[in-house]
Amino acid sequence: ELAGMSDAKIGAPTILSLDSPTTRWTASTDGASPPAGCGFTRVQPSPVSAVVLASGRVEGVRTREACCERCWAEALCVSSLHDAGAALCLLQTSPESGAATVLAAEVDEAWTRCEPKRADGPPLSLQIDASVPGDLLTDLQRAGVIGDPLREKNWLNSSLWSHHTWTYTASISTAQLGSRLGRPGSRLLLVFDGIKMGATVELDAARLGVAADQFLRYSFDVSDLAVGAPRTHTLAVSFDPAIHVDGRFAACTGGWDWAPYSHSYLDGAHTMSKGIWKSVYLAAVPPSSAAILHAVPQIFYRGDYPTARLEEGGHAGFRVAG
Repeated sequence: ELAGMSDAKIGAPTILSLDSPTTRWTASTDGASPPAGCGFTRVQPSPVSAVVLASGRVEGVRTREACCERCWAEALCVSSLHDAGAALCLLQTSPESGAATVLAAEVDEAWTRCEPKRADGPPLSLQIDASVPGDLLTDLQRAGVIGDPLREKNWLNSSLWSHHTWTYTASISTAQLGSRLGRPGSRLLLVFDGIKMGATVELDAARLGVAADQFLRYSFDVSDLAVGAPRTHTLAVSFDPAIHVDGRFAACTGGWDWAPYSHSYLDGAHTMSKGIWKSVYLAAVPPSSAAILHAVPQIFYRGDYPTARLEEGGHAGFRVAG
């Protein structure tokens, strides 16, 4: 879970937090089309070798339809092979998935290839409550849509969160900012302290910008909201897998010495989850005032250049400059 990461907010006279539970956020997507059975073909008579997931050899599967269902249940499965005589089902994955593989037994004309098909028509849709700060996997687990991603093969079933565009949505009201918002010349900033990973930010269906760096704070001038009577507005953050981020996300995101490697990728690197992982807020800046968006302290050692480890209480101290 990515929640709990909090930075000091920007320096501004009036701050309105948009974090949950103060603000209700939802996450929604249009998922893949529903299953529509399988297409079945006989394997060519000449023996061939099949490469399958190490966990993709399933025994006791007596029908080709049951073998097809096994393939549907495995997110990485692209097709399956069924031997009715041996009641054996082999689940095949594409080489691009990077999954661990083993060499299966030779298959011949006794085998049937089962290729899943999807129905035409409108895709399935899904909407769940979301946490901000937070992340999508934790929200999906909390909603009962997925199991614990660190148990069994749940980590591999990544298509739901990695292959679709997820949109985080919230309704916000400028009335909560009070009288300072309506003063002539006031500025209003919408600030995201952290978004992971590539996402488009929209307010009332108008595009504000694109966030493509997990480590940056993004601020957008929304001063037009201060004009006229206070109203309720719709804020949307859409996470699109097609947005390139040039690797600007935590290196441990999808595989490290403390976590298994994922089978979701972005810009060729392993990833895991996405979400608004730091605070969101509105900052009102009255006329003749300024908002401090970024502060980078400079730290100087007061003594000579150290050539050995500094011990607590035994060094010359530090000077911090803004």
